[in-house]
Amino acid sequence: LTSLNLSNPFDPMSDDDGAGLMRGLEQNGSLRHVDLTGNMLGQKFAWELRTVLLTNTSLETLKLDCNQINDDAVFFVAEALSKNKRSRVTRFSAANNLIDHVGFGALMEVCNKDHCILRYIDLQGNRISRCSSGAVTASISRTTSLEVLNIAQNRVSDITEIGLGLYLNRSLQELVCYENNIADDTMTWFAMWGKDKSNLARTKLRNLDLRGNKIGDQAALHLVMGLRRRKFNRVLNRLDISDNLADPLLVQAVAVFMDPTRPYKYNKMQAEKLVKQKRAEDKKYWKERDWEALQRKRKEALDEAVRRLNSRTEDEVELEVIVGATLASRIPVVKHVASIAQQLRYGVKPNWLLQKELIAQQKQRAAMDIAYRKSLIKGINN
Repeated sequence: LTSLNLSNPFDPMSDDDGAGLMRGLEQNGSLRHVDLTGNMLGQKFAWELRTVLLTNTSLETLKLDCNQINDDAVFFVAEALSKNKRSRVTRFSAANNLIDHVGFGALMEVCNKDHCILRYIDLQGNRISRCSSGAVTASISRTTSLEVLNIAQNRVSDITEIGLGLYLNRSLQELVCYENNIADDTMTWFAMWGKDKSNLARTKLRNLDLRGNKIGDQAALHLVMGLRRRKFNRVLNRLDISDNLADPLLVQAVAVFMDPTRPYKYNKMQAEKLVKQKRAEDKKYWKERDWEALQRKRKEALDEAVRRLNSRTEDEVELEVIVGATLASRIPVVKHVASIAQQLRYGVKPNWLLQKELIAQQKQRAAMDIAYRKSLIKGINN
């Protein structure tokens, strides 16, 4: 028996049944390919699988897609692969499971071992949120066997550690990261990648898939900066950043750099034209935005000045109340008699005299306020 296929999404195997299956295969020395896709395998199964992998020297392919494999289960598998120096496993697939960054880091640490011969790792459709600090960079840079790494359809927002590992990597040929959450400020490593021309010339990366992320103009410009050294790296033949947030001109510039049918100098010239056009459009856009903001600010100031001119202040309302006194109080004889009577009785100024003084003050303040508003309107119109 060299191949075992028990993938069954319609009648899935339970975790206990999977553990029993692994106990039965513990002494098997001929099995090369195992496919257990579409079951309900979890930690119990992984613990028994660990026992098998600690001594097995024939298994080459292990496919555990669409199960209930979590970080703990992956840790058991990674531990066995790390300890078994005679392991022959070259392909490991655990797509559409429950693996997060801890399990991803554990698998990457396996690749850091000298005896590891893993060539293909597929963790598509899991819950990986980030790269484990340090472990991924060291493993990617030291591995001599890993050729394909698929972390598509996860939650990864930053692949800087993978990118830094690519500086020294000599084996990875395909990096698939589509439909993640890769942010706009996480591609600086690509712009720096290749400053050492000898390292760039020895890389074997052929395919970098970044579709469906959150890559914007900043990341696209970093990619263009890195591709300017493409004459030292003719191995990379596919770099896809479609379905992102980057400007179409920058996406086209990246595609022009990847065109293998034209000379490098021509591609570089066309890409730089597109980048220059993009920057000119940005400059025009922001200039228009500044002009619109200035016009909007002037209009708001004009509206405010007109509103203040047309609205009555509290002083003006008080002035109107005072001016609207009875006619008898405005007759000079009545005012004089009232003044004498007020002074004789209370020894203070009469109300009408106080009102007269107040009216004079309010008129002066209102005139100054109206003149100030008119000067505002005149200055805005000019």
